[in-house]
Amino acid sequence: MKKSLLFLVFVLFSAGLFAQSAEKVTEIINSEQATYGQAAYLTCMALDLVKQNATEETALEVLKVSGVIEEGIEISDTLTMKNLAWICANAWDVKGSVMFKIARNPRYAFKQMRSDDVIPYGTDPSKVPSGHDLLNVVTDCIATYQIKKDGDGGSEVPAAFHR
Repeated sequence: MKKSLLFLVFVLFSAGLFAQSAEKVTEIINSEQATYGQAAYLTCMALDLVKQNATEETALEVLKVSGVIEEGIEISDTLTMKNLAWICANAWDVKGSVMFKIARNPRYAFKQMRSDDVIPYGTDPSKVPSGHDLLNVVTDCIATYQIKKDGDGGSEVPAAFHR
């Protein structure tokens, strides 16, 4: 049941992204090493924070202004699974465990997402994800934190993005 729901979410999410920018998503999926720009782009598109024709630069700036990504990060910088978990945990306003609530750092974001089955168990936190891995994590975030929270598949923009 979970696999079929995840597949349905993946298809719906991918269809939306493909309708917006098939070339961009194909480029991301084919990347051997995911970048902060790609993560920002997929995250902002999933949360509907940028317009359909937005660039990675625009998406990264949105996440910097909201405090999800720290200043000094460039779009071409590669990220680790731990940092990807941190971006997603902040973008989707993940509540998490007691340690995550106390420490609020990438290590505990990674552990929380691994326990929520967003990141596969056994994944090295220092691994640089491929574009395919990046899309899987973002899709799983939608299924785990967005759809379950809203119940109807709609998205609620986390408080970090309210000005």
